[in-house]
Amino acid sequence: MKKRIILCALIATICSTHSFAQTHAFEMNSRLGMGINLGNVFEAPTLGGWGVDVDTSYFKEIKEKGFSSLRIPVRWSAHADEEAPYAIHQYFMDTIQWAVDLALANGLVAVINIHHYEDMMEEPEAHKARFLALWEQIANEFQHYSDSVYFELFNEPNTNFTSTLWNEYLAEALAVVRKTNPTRMVIIGTAEWGGVSGLQQLVLPNDENIILTLHYYEPFKFTHQGADWTGQTLPTGVTWNATTAQKNAIRTDMSIIKTYSDTHNVPVYIGEFGAIEYADDDSRARWIDFLRSVYEEYGFSASYWEFCSGFGIYNPVLNCYRTGMLQALTGFEEACDCTQFDTVIVSNSTFDKSTRPWILNVYETNGSSASIAAIDGKARIEIGAIGEESWHLQLLYSSFPVKQGYTYTFTFDAYASDPTTIGAMINRDGGDYASAVFINTNLTTEEQMFSQTFTYTEPTMPKARIAFDFGLTNAHYLYFDNIHVYETSPETSLVNAEKLSHCTLTIDNHSFSIEGNTIEMLTIYDLYGRMHYQKNYSNATTIEIENSMLPSGVSVLQVQTDRGITTIKRLK
Repeated sequence: MKKRIILCALIATICSTHSFAQTHAFEMNSRLGMGINLGNVFEAPTLGGWGVDVDTSYFKEIKEKGFSSLRIPVRWSAHADEEAPYAIHQYFMDTIQWAVDLALANGLVAVINIHHYEDMMEEPEAHKARFLALWEQIANEFQHYSDSVYFELFNEPNTNFTSTLWNEYLAEALAVVRKTNPTRMVIIGTAEWGGVSGLQQLVLPNDENIILTLHYYEPFKFTHQGADWTGQTLPTGVTWNATTAQKNAIRTDMSIIKTYSDTHNVPVYIGEFGAIEYADDDSRARWIDFLRSVYEEYGFSASYWEFCSGFGIYNPVLNCYRTGMLQALTGFEEACDCTQFDTVIVSNSTFDKSTRPWILNVYETNGSSASIAAIDGKARIEIGAIGEESWHLQLLYSSFPVKQGYTYTFTFDAYASDPTTIGAMINRDGGDYASAVFINTNLTTEEQMFSQTFTYTEPTMPKARIAFDFGLTNAHYLYFDNIHVYETSPETSLVNAEKLSHCTLTIDNHSFSIEGNTIEMLTIYDLYGRMHYQKNYSNATTIEIENSMLPSGVSVLQVQTDRGITTIKRLK
């Protein structure tokens, strides 16, 4: 009898301990809630290499918009020695700690991982020691951080980094982490690009502080339409309408994940899910909203891909959000809506803050070199070395449609440190790069405006771009400003200004009243983006704009208030 009592007590203790461990892991997973990825920042080949320079305000914005966690993808392999002991460069470690510190300071749970270790995919055995050494250093640096920092061992093992090898390496990496971080939450995903297909091959270690992660981008033809890095350019125009068949396909995948979670008693974090900017916003919002509801139903945490790039919900140049998507993710309302700018073809024409999303394209293999910076509200190109062809140095903006039968005006200001000739064009973004319009541009040392209007008669070009070619220039500096493309449909109509505006609004030549919170500044631009009128205000809540204040033709009205929420009304 005594032995039976002792055995029962032991079983009760084991069950109690196991129950606590299970509850703890699921509670820690719930803290992730709905998060977002800080994508295209620290996993780029170089800092800023993919056009996103993270701002300290982003962390506060992410928290204020209702997100609980921030996943920070990191390409450690690009910032570490290639020989043992594989030291991570201190400037980069400091940079990641800066980002983690800001996330924590703003009340966000932070997830850091090893992302885009591309050599590992090709030669995993050759890079195993370096992979483990990276985790030894990361774990050591963050060991004294709070439990609001989670580690994710590796992003999307694929190609030669097979499920078998991944199961072996993940166990060894976890053991390395546990030497300095015995109780930290560690997130582990699947091989085969982190998807559901790799789930059944995954072998999770016996550890009470782990979370399973998967990535979800189905249906792929919808979420990646128009993407040019997938090996195939998928056609655009694919919608997601929340049909029964579409929802059932997602539920089937989610039920597979849920079954694994229940069977292995492990919580689930959907570390990436997202839909590209080429999909329509209404479809993206419907897709997100349905997934969020299923995640909540099954108790999954999740992180949307991404904050401010090609899949993003936020445009840092215009300081606006895809509000339908944001509301679907967190329920947040009343943010500045980017859809107001959908008819503006060039979103950063004046380079007041940065050169994003413009890209300086340099063909370094031909000896070309150049750099770009936003200087005094202009894009300044500094030429280090010219190329062998004009297109070996380019300033590019993409992509937007050029429609058959529509009339366009392409206009820009430019000058150079020395007289020179460059090419300016709107052409196809890919393929044969056929031009819709070309301006042979003779620059002087004085700023000039260049403009050409054309009607496009060829079949619609779904993806066009602006390109300035200067690979053969003899000038050291080139300057660009006020770059615009105006579109006129065959059935031209006046712009309707009688609607709600949270930030900037295109208007016609009428009188308006502005009502909002405390109005701080009013700025009016003319047809070519030049500032026509600007005035600062204090303690003003209503401003009447008279016709004399407006330039002729279509204008842009920008109102800055203490909260950025403004209503513009037509005066009778």
